[in-house]
This record gives sequence, C-alpha cells and structure tokens, in this order.
Amino acid sequence: MSDETSPLSEFETSARRFEDAAAALGELRDKLGTLSNLKAQQDEAAQALEESNATLHAVIEALSPVGEVGADLLASLKSAVAAAETVFDQHAVEAVRDDITTLNEEVSLLRKELREDQDLLAERDQARSELESLQAKLRALPERLRNKHGLT
Repeated sequence: MSDETSPLSEFETSARRFEDAAAALGELRDKLGTLSNLKAQQDEAAQALEESNATLHAVIEALSPVGEVGADLLASLKSAVAAAETVFDQHAVEAVRDDITTLNEEVSLLRKELREDQDLLAERDQARSELESLQAKLRALPERLRNKHGLT
C-alpha cells in the first residue's frame, strides 16, 4: 500500500465538493429570493404605514379641537342649567339635563376615540421600529448579495 491518492479518488472528491458547493449555492439563491420577497413586502408595508400614519394624524388633528370645544360647551351648559333652574319648570330642566347627559356621553366617546387613536400611533411606531430592524438586517448583508438580488 502506498500513501499516494489515486487520481480517480481525487477527482471524485473534487466532484463531490463541487456538487456540495452547487447545492449550497442553490440554497443561498433560494434564501436570497426569500429575502427579496421579504424586501418587497417590507416596502409595501412601509408605504401602507406611511399612508395610514398621515390619515391618522389628520383624524387626530381634526378631532382634538372637537374634544376641547365639547368640554367647554359642557361647562357652559352646566352653568346655564344651574341659572335656568330657577326660571324653568321642572319638566324643562329635566329635558336640558338629558341633553347635557347626552353631550357628556358624546364628549366621553370622543375622548375614548382619541385614546384609541393614540394607541394606534403607538402600534404604528412599534411597526416602524420592526421595519427599521428588518432594514438593518438587509443592510447587514454583503453589498454584493444585495446588489445581485436587487435589495439595495
């Protein structure tokens, strides 16, 4: 027996290494394809977040004055009812009190909606943070791979 390796054995070893490398490259291509799809989904999600963010800010800006005006109106109505109790009969006072109760409920509902809008903003900020994390992971890929798969 000799320590020399036969050329056929070296060829088979090299062929197996090439097959293993080709399989690894195939897996890498599949993973990069998946990353490319994730990047496209990320871009779509980012645009949707931006659009919903703009809409949400517009709604919040539109509703904020309503809540303040409603609170001021409620205070004025309470004051007017207190002064009018001496003038109006009991029936009219009850009707005004019912109106004030209704207004109070509407103001409470507006406040609740504002809190929900604030919760949505917090969720949007969480989603944005996750989006930035994904972008950082994509940027961490070698530039050659990002360029090759259009992930720049």
